[in-house]
Amino acid sequence: MRKYLFIPLSSPGCLFSSIRLAHVLERNGHEVIFATTCEYTIMLETLGLACISVRQRGLPFLHASGWYNPANAETEVQLLGKVVEQVRPDVLVTNPLVMASFVLAERTRIPLYNVAYAEALYPGRRMDDPTKQWRLGSVTGHYNEYRRALALPAVAPDPRTTPLFGDRCFLRSSPELYGDDDLPAQVDFIGDLYWEPAYENVRLRRFCHEKREAGLPLIYVQVGRLFEERALWAELLSCFSRMRAAFVVDLGRADYHGNAVAQPPNCLFSAFVPLGALRDDVDLVINTAQSTTCISAILHGKQLLCLPHSTDATELTRRLEGRGVAIGLHGPDRSNFDKLQGAVLRLLDKPLAENVERYRRTLLAYDDARVYRIVDARA
Repeated sequence: MRKYLFIPLSSPGCLFSSIRLAHVLERNGHEVIFATTCEYTIMLETLGLACISVRQRGLPFLHASGWYNPANAETEVQLLGKVVEQVRPDVLVTNPLVMASFVLAERTRIPLYNVAYAEALYPGRRMDDPTKQWRLGSVTGHYNEYRRALALPAVAPDPRTTPLFGDRCFLRSSPELYGDDDLPAQVDFIGDLYWEPAYENVRLRRFCHEKREAGLPLIYVQVGRLFEERALWAELLSCFSRMRAAFVVDLGRADYHGNAVAQPPNCLFSAFVPLGALRDDVDLVINTAQSTTCISAILHGKQLLCLPHSTDATELTRRLEGRGVAIGLHGPDRSNFDKLQGAVLRLLDKPLAENVERYRRTLLAYDDARVYRIVDARA
């Protein structure tokens, strides 16, 4: 039996997929320990998962907004290095943008398992995708700045030799949903790897009941960081306020908004709302094409309206459009009232529902037993 040390990025999507995988490993006799920000300690402990918490002033430790910052390198590697020395794991489990994990894997020669997103960040063996090649160069550049802060030599942005895949990389999708892209040998599909906590919100339940009684369709919204596009957020809310619909808005990772934007009467804001808690009420999902929300929507049988805000989100949106489970609005169309309302009205007729169900079944095929066989196959 092996000991796995999880070092997740401080983001709910990364944490929740790690929890699912950790439970699978524990049920099969392995030991699991998390090294994570102190803000997650209570949740992990209540789930029976061992945790070494790291406290940091200001933002949570390994916060998504500062993944690339070389000023964090010395602190992150020093703190996590002490944890590795204490735990002595057989395997490190991390996410694509946790730079310290890649450094520690190199220093200690401990195998690194990378729980990735629903879209591969880097090119495959053919190296014929210019966007993914550009991203590999960009992230490698940030990683080399991080390494430079630690007096380490640079690495090349070559998909054949880059350490940024890890020893193994688990893509949160299925071959049917993703397609036949030429993925590197260390990449395995692992299905949805989805987990969400139990949830009860009386205020939210009352809002949904009132809006349903009024005959309004209910739409779930998750916009994430939007790369801090405050103006776009204000424009979206203005569009929502003019529609004959009700919106439940999960503001997770949108802490940069503050309280500057008023909540329209047909919207309910909450710091966290798992889609599963509303699956019987929600008609469709609007998001910015982040992996966990897209996966959640498909698993709960919901059509998607994607408003991508980054190149990888645009790639994922195009892929989901190609599979017929999403409509994508790009660039200025994302906050154009006529375009937005037109897409919502189209989706309320459920034209994509059969496609969503088809790909939902491909993800559900990755039950815990199959996930464990995939992870254990090359151990």
